[in-house]
Amino acid sequence: MQPAHAPRRDGVPLRADVDRIDPESQRFYKVRKHLLNPIERWHLVCPGLPPAPRDEALRAGCSPRCLQEGFYQFELASEGCRRHVLGAHDLHFEPAYWRAFDSAVKSDYLAFAFKKNHKALAAGDEGVFVVLSRARGSSRWRVMTAYRPAPRRQDGPPGKNSSFLNAARRKWLRKTTQPAKARMSVSPTWSDPLAEELGAFLDRLEHESVEALDVHDAARVLALMARAEQLGSSSSLEALLRRGLPHISGLAALAPPEEVKPLLMELDAACQEGDDPHGLLHDVLLDLDDWLSVAVFLEHHGVPLPAAANATARNHAVQFAATHLARSPELAAPLADWALARAGSLEPEPGASGGNPYAQVIALWQAVVRASSTAHSALRPTESPGTRLRRILDAISLAQVIPQAAFASSGIDLGPKPVELHRWGNAVLELTIGSDLQSPMLQVSGTQGGETPEGTRDGAPLVFTRDEFQAWLAEARPGQHHISLRGETVEFTLTAP
Repeated sequence: MQPAHAPRRDGVPLRADVDRIDPESQRFYKVRKHLLNPIERWHLVCPGLPPAPRDEALRAGCSPRCLQEGFYQFELASEGCRRHVLGAHDLHFEPAYWRAFDSAVKSDYLAFAFKKNHKALAAGDEGVFVVLSRARGSSRWRVMTAYRPAPRRQDGPPGKNSSFLNAARRKWLRKTTQPAKARMSVSPTWSDPLAEELGAFLDRLEHESVEALDVHDAARVLALMARAEQLGSSSSLEALLRRGLPHISGLAALAPPEEVKPLLMELDAACQEGDDPHGLLHDVLLDLDDWLSVAVFLEHHGVPLPAAANATARNHAVQFAATHLARSPELAAPLADWALARAGSLEPEPGASGGNPYAQVIALWQAVVRASSTAHSALRPTESPGTRLRRILDAISLAQVIPQAAFASSGIDLGPKPVELHRWGNAVLELTIGSDLQSPMLQVSGTQGGETPEGTRDGAPLVFTRDEFQAWLAEARPGQHHISLRGETVEFTLTAP
């Protein structure tokens, strides 16, 4: 098979840089998990593949046990079964994921998921989602997995190729959004396509009315509007949101939030599978994010919600996810950076009044971070104080702008201003540096009279000392922090260095 070539963009791989899924045991597992899965309907994109490929595998000698979801023992499969499944990889699966890669290059749906993790994602024109990876220091990439994300209601009718394409591109847009140090509104890989799609829907609404949309379109518009509100500072998205707000009651009547139980069942299954956290587990967490975001968006704008999506149901969903993630910390760990970025992107602009309506969505991703903190972390080489502080700063979900001059090659230099994390009127929570020029410190300044902040770290009370102007935390130790002042509590997480 000849590689296709395309101009290299932003370091993303060329076809010639990428190897197929390997070794044989992995090809066997991925074919059995995805190509033979009737939900993914690969027969729609693989000429010659029967609609019921599992039945054909059984006839070829595969035992029912070999086709079970949790079966990993490649060597226990019969010779005939291995030959059939590996043949299906070469005949159907591999050509499909190469077509997906090539079409993603042409349509600009190939990008890094997170550069430092050496992962890249591609969403192909046939609704095939491909995950690539490379070892640190290597120039070669490898296909880790390929699958067809199951369409949700906002993607279109089940069983349609267009619905699978919408699902794959929706996954791609959300997974390649990495606002670690800036808000999502400045990310062209997210805000531009969102604005274009939302604008097209609003044009239809204004010319044809809500009745012109079906339930799938209505669900998609609500999800896009919730994202637009979360981006906040983009003037183009704010204008689109203003155009859409008069229609939300009609959209919600046509497509109210669905029952969340199927998503929670998928989350439970994804936590038990344990083979690829960047795949199904990340997908179902993103779907939960969508469900929470739409429900909160509607409630925030005064639209009555069904009991299946009220505040109690949403809290239950977040708690369910937190409990299951805590049991699978090794799966949560690879998603921690993404979760911190997503949680940070949902924080309101500095100086915004009122509480954060999307606190439950933030809580979902903070549950990922908390679970990951209990996983066994790889030993790191000795770090300079500057590198250590940079990584701690990266891990603070509230940090939105980190000064370019915050770090000096000779050590640590926070510059003239500490990094602001939160503000209560004229009182400010900041990250600064201790007198030893190494230890990060949390400082609350601008308090008045007898005001003293209260706080906890991982549930344990924090004791603040206070002079006329400042209250200090002894050290910014890793963990989940709550600091309260003037009746408002701010929550954030520091990861272990």
